[in-house]
Amino acid sequence: MKILVIDEWLPYPLETGKKIRSFNLLAPLAKQHEINYLCYANERVEKEKIEILKSRGFKIICIPPVKRFDTPLRLAAGAALNIFTSTPLVIRKHYSLAYQNRLVRLLSEKPFDLIHCEWTHYGNFLFKLRNLPLFLSSHNVECVPWLRFYKAERNPLKKAGLFLEWIKIRYFERRVLTLFDHISAVSYSDARILENWFDARSVDVVPNGVDTKYYGSIICQDDSRMLVFSASMDSFVNQDAASYFVHEILPIIKTKIPEIKFMILGKNPSNRIRKLEDDHITVTGTVSDIRQYLKKAGAIVVPLRIAGGSRLKILEAFAAGIPVVSTTIGAEGLEVIKNKHLLIGDNPRDFADRCIHLLGNALLRKNLVNEGKKLSKEKYDWSAISPKIERAWELTINNYNKRTVLN
Repeated sequence: MKILVIDEWLPYPLETGKKIRSFNLLAPLAKQHEINYLCYANERVEKEKIEILKSRGFKIICIPPVKRFDTPLRLAAGAALNIFTSTPLVIRKHYSLAYQNRLVRLLSEKPFDLIHCEWTHYGNFLFKLRNLPLFLSSHNVECVPWLRFYKAERNPLKKAGLFLEWIKIRYFERRVLTLFDHISAVSYSDARILENWFDARSVDVVPNGVDTKYYGSIICQDDSRMLVFSASMDSFVNQDAASYFVHEILPIIKTKIPEIKFMILGKNPSNRIRKLEDDHITVTGTVSDIRQYLKKAGAIVVPLRIAGGSRLKILEAFAAGIPVVSTTIGAEGLEVIKNKHLLIGDNPRDFADRCIHLLGNALLRKNLVNEGKKLSKEKYDWSAISPKIERAWELTINNYNKRTVLN
């Protein structure tokens, strides 16, 4: 099949959950299908990344990156002005006429069997394109994190702004989901929301996964007193989680384990996160091989309070043989059992107690590691998940054909 994928950025390097998912699902299929990948990229600066993707079978089509809202001042001004529009700020941030025109030109130049939209936001480019099968690979229900932002915010002015943005995102999501002939969700909980909240007519589940061989090569330190939070640190939800752990959970752990260390492992940490560093806290920034840092972990912590979708970092910890302590939201979307695959703590005291108990109990650690490894191999290896996308494409085309017959 000839597939046109529309997305935000190049799906490489594998430094964010979104890129990891996109690459691992599509790279195996690029060997059997023609996958044209339209995204924002600087062709000269990102030449090496593009060549790596081409070597894996991708045909890359680059659009110069949008520089809208690229500074705090422009973002603040954009947010203020956006009050007077019905379009969510994040949708305006990613839109460009150059991208829209290139998409239209591509469709006029060569025939495609379907359009694969790799992020709900990019459905914004498809409102006038209904003459091809349209498939959406949903990474999460986009309005859910915004609802959680709103509920968690204490500043009345910011809270009002977040409420307005949530309303806009939900309205946009309802409109855009009607375009697609088929949708994949990352979890059954997301699939139910898409069906019940937005009346999505054809949804199945293509879960997140992990390269079990890659992470299975890690040899961990059983007596480590290092807790690691691994995440993209340019994301607000991850910044919130890191700050929450440092300010509200870590001090409790220190009362029982004074030598405890905490590592914030992930790309593009903001100044807010950099300022958390001290004798007990390390902020790594981007690293070339995450495994060299994960092997130092006594446990992976996932103190998320605002999120959606499902967590690849928990699956990576399972595959690496590292026990996990998470919030319920942090483990959302994964088929895990509390106290069997991981420990759960939903307030600072409970989360801290789970970490303390885990680091002092070798048998508990061993049991969690064994169950986590087993689960990652049986249900979440990418090699077993990638073919689900191919089946989703076939269902998309079937649904499109039925729709055109009815119309």
